[in-house]
Amino acid sequence: MGKSAIKSHANTQIHTKNAGTISLNLVQQNIEPLFSSASKTAVIDAGIMMAVFVVEHNLAFQIMGHLPQFVNKITPDLNIAKKVKCSRTKMVNILRNVLGISDIEEIVDLLNANKFSLIIDESTDISLVKTLCLVVRVYASSLFSAVINSFTKNNIMYKQNMIGFTADGANVMMESSQIHKLHSSVKEIVVTLLECFVRKDYITMFLDSTSEFNLPPECLLDLESIYLGIKVECFLITNEINVIEIDTFKNKCRNFYIEAILQILKRFDLNNFFFRNLSIIAPDNVYACTYKSIASLLQQVPRLLADNIQEIDSEYRTLINFVKDKEQILDIEEFWRMVARIEIGNEQAFPNLVKLVFAILSFPHSSANVERVFSQVNLMKTKIRNRLENATIKACLQTKGLLKLQNSDCTNFKVTTEMRKKCNKAMYDIPK
Repeated sequence: MGKSAIKSHANTQIHTKNAGTISLNLVQQNIEPLFSSASKTAVIDAGIMMAVFVVEHNLAFQIMGHLPQFVNKITPDLNIAKKVKCSRTKMVNILRNVLGISDIEEIVDLLNANKFSLIIDESTDISLVKTLCLVVRVYASSLFSAVINSFTKNNIMYKQNMIGFTADGANVMMESSQIHKLHSSVKEIVVTLLECFVRKDYITMFLDSTSEFNLPPECLLDLESIYLGIKVECFLITNEINVIEIDTFKNKCRNFYIEAILQILKRFDLNNFFFRNLSIIAPDNVYACTYKSIASLLQQVPRLLADNIQEIDSEYRTLINFVKDKEQILDIEEFWRMVARIEIGNEQAFPNLVKLVFAILSFPHSSANVERVFSQVNLMKTKIRNRLENATIKACLQTKGLLKLQNSDCTNFKVTTEMRKKCNKAMYDIPK
């Protein structure tokens, strides 16, 4: 009944007339502006919501440089965004048992394959919890190789055209070792101080002595001959000052020189044979053939040697003749990387010597790197977050380590297959 009635009505004169009138008044419209307007509104809303998020959680405004790009990276599909769930508990376990463990595995592989040094220090954080920090110093040729391979792969003449280089976190990634200069630099400072108040013929005697620092009266210059600098001398000449006062002043300056040297010698032993002999591997001494053998240095590093002492010494003697007419490279790490690339008959020419030198260059220099770690801890554990556990702080530091190993940031961090395998229910059961 209903269907037939509708068909009958559709054929009537009145319906046909009304339908024609409506079709004449309609103008076809493009629906794209409707969607475009809605999309623009959503984008504006997203920006506002991000600003609210930052303020609500007291986050640094600096994160907005990465946050929009980061959101686009992790949620390319709306369905992914709807399914993502990450509570505080899940995030902590991902940090500790996925990212933290992954960083440890990377470090373990690196240390098992290379000689390394250990630097330790301890500190007390804002909540009076004592923390021990261990930093390893290791020469990782993979960083250098990765950069060089990218140039050679694309036939880029980097040696001729690259005039500078910088990198994020350069103090960690490519800190150049200066350990070979330490003895000569400290010795130069001590000699400069001695020349100000000690007779010249006694300076060499003092430097060659292995006994405790002692300056008998006969080796000291007269008060009139003590060097205090041009400005001081000019001041004493141009001003009428009592002779007794001048002598008292100069005597105090001499005592200051003596105390300065004593404090230096407390911190550095000029008679340390290891530091003395490190100049053997300095590029300028290799080019100048200053030393004919590396034997004196080998005696100081028995733990770095196997049964190839003669091979190392022979390689050194060959090297000083090989490079003496070559263009000089004075940066120690660049020089020894160049030596490592020298081949004879498609084989590395100086393998044993290079291995020894790179091990020496990884020796610890100071605890400054450990202090940098404690600075990171202080940024994480604040008055607001003073209940943050050490296990979580360690995981955060290890995650930062992964970022440095990958030379990446949060927007291009590479999640490996091993990380995905670790991200499961079992990660909640791993003990702290």
